[in-house]
Amino acid sequence: MSEQLFSLVQALNKGEKRYFRAFAQRHVIGEQNLYERLFNVLLEMSAYDDAQLKRAFAGEKCLDQWASFKSYLYKLLRRSLRAYHEEGSVATEMHQLLRDLSILFGKSQFDACSRLMHKGKKLAGEQESHGMMLEFLEWERRLIKRGKQGDLGKHLSRVAEAEQDYLERLRLEKLLTQQYDRIYSYSQQRKPQESATEMADLLLEMEAKITGHVLPFNAQIALGGIRGMVATHLDRLEEASLHFREIVLLWQSRPKIVAEHRERYLLTVANFLNTIYQVQNDAQFQQAIDLARSGHALQDNVQRFVRIMTSNLELLHHMNAGRYEEAERIVPMMGEIIKEEPEFLRPTHIITYSYNVCMLLFVRRRYRESVEWMNRILDFPGHDTRIDIRNATQLLSLIVHFELGNDDLLDYLIAAALRKYHQDKALFPIGSLVASSLKAAIHAANPAMRHLQITQLAARYAALPPDTARLELGYVEVGLWLEAAVGKR
Repeated sequence: MSEQLFSLVQALNKGEKRYFRAFAQRHVIGEQNLYERLFNVLLEMSAYDDAQLKRAFAGEKCLDQWASFKSYLYKLLRRSLRAYHEEGSVATEMHQLLRDLSILFGKSQFDACSRLMHKGKKLAGEQESHGMMLEFLEWERRLIKRGKQGDLGKHLSRVAEAEQDYLERLRLEKLLTQQYDRIYSYSQQRKPQESATEMADLLLEMEAKITGHVLPFNAQIALGGIRGMVATHLDRLEEASLHFREIVLLWQSRPKIVAEHRERYLLTVANFLNTIYQVQNDAQFQQAIDLARSGHALQDNVQRFVRIMTSNLELLHHMNAGRYEEAERIVPMMGEIIKEEPEFLRPTHIITYSYNVCMLLFVRRRYRESVEWMNRILDFPGHDTRIDIRNATQLLSLIVHFELGNDDLLDYLIAAALRKYHQDKALFPIGSLVASSLKAAIHAANPAMRHLQITQLAARYAALPPDTARLELGYVEVGLWLEAAVGKR
């Protein structure tokens, strides 16, 4: 329970944390300060430490029931999250309508039930939620039987026909979803040739099953995803991008559904842009960026996420093409959104996007500006998030402070880095090499000896085994820096 509680607290975004504090004040009487204190102490921890936690509550009665105290906070957090995510959710609204229908029906409020039932059917239709539609159709049947409608058989037959239609839609959705899961599992296998054959066979089998059927929205989304996944796995990126493009357009035609299923939509956009990015065609890439940003009817938070996601890919695209000035023009907008740490940006997004900006500034030798981005990554809470990026940032920060002449600070940073590198030298061949060489350089007797240490570092770097690049993020950036550093005196 303790580790689960710590993990949940660390996973909350800013909005969820803010909501919990207000929620706890409303729902805990008398001891809200203790629970909020426990919450805040857990937030500040980099790793769970029960002894440290107990010291923070020395002398408090809660220590007598320590396990129950923590367990209650965990339950309170879950209740808070339910309440937070229920606000504005169409799915929640439909479930609430069903609960209200049950209560009002029991009190013979049939006219009110009829209004709620029709509202529920409308929402279910807008969301293409066929399972919920069947629930509201069942209520319609019950209301027809209790009502005074003229031709009872006709009305019940109409409901039965609608149920058959939605059952068929639901069947097709489930079929495509199951096939998607099967093909996804094959795509994760480590035998690409064998899995490619199996995926292609599954696709043919599935397409035979759906021939002649009109597919509902969610089934079309699943089908496009399957085709795009298979084409990607077969390295047919142009074909894959066309399938993903089709799904993006389909999503954008139904903005109300996107609002309820933001993650699924954004995953489709990411798949579309990534396939185009790998094709490395400037014209196609720009068209894809414009298309991804064209969903004007989408909610603002979705639009902003698409904006920063596309900008991040633009930055990488220009960097790969050597167009660094164009890449730099994207940085201010990315910085504006990242600094806000909006709720829709997960920690992995913030760290990854910050690192890409950091790389650009490092390669451009704009070291003072890169320090701010490096500190954002290194100081970001949740030290188990993108450890590879944090390690690469720590490595590049040594070089940045070396270039800026911050020798006193660098001496401390090198000592900290070497302690980590010595724990597992196999994981940090480049980091160990750079840290030890920079340590020798900053203690060199004169500038010539300092430069000699960097020259020797470049020689040792060049002698590393070819597969070293796969072991440690930052390999390429270190090489670019050495290439420039050895040439200058």
